[in-house]
Amino acid sequence: DNFSFITDEVAQQEDDNWTEGASSEQLAAMTRSFKLFDRGTTYIPISSVISLMQVMYKPLGFVDPVTLSVDTTHSAKAAYQLVRAELNLILQAEWDERKRIQKKGFLRRLMAFEVLPRYKTRFAMCIAYEDLMKVLLYWRKP
Repeated sequence: DNFSFITDEVAQQEDDNWTEGASSEQLAAMTRSFKLFDRGTTYIPISSVISLMQVMYKPLGFVDPVTLSVDTTHSAKAAYQLVRAELNLILQAEWDERKRIQKKGFLRRLMAFEVLPRYKTRFAMCIAYEDLMKVLLYWRKP
């Protein structure tokens, strides 16, 4: 299996629509784009998602890799709204879980070995890299 993965990566033809999946260079470009906004953490403010998508190449972002122009059509704006709504649901679920655990009180949490999730540093409303990429892949690359 490992050998076939390596040989598949070598033989993979990179294309803009990711018909055979993303190449390692495309994945590295996604990560570099994310790092422009994360300030050394693995989180970005949810308000920066639109800016991130405006510097990422299609199919996840809005930049056409051929013309290097940013897609500002109504369908691109609608796609962003769907992504943002999904991210809001993720943040709400995290908030609800934190509140549920806080209601138990210290001794009950201690007895159940439950700890409060750590607050995300530097940003109040922020989304993790893996959550954002899953949502982008789901809504932008069906």
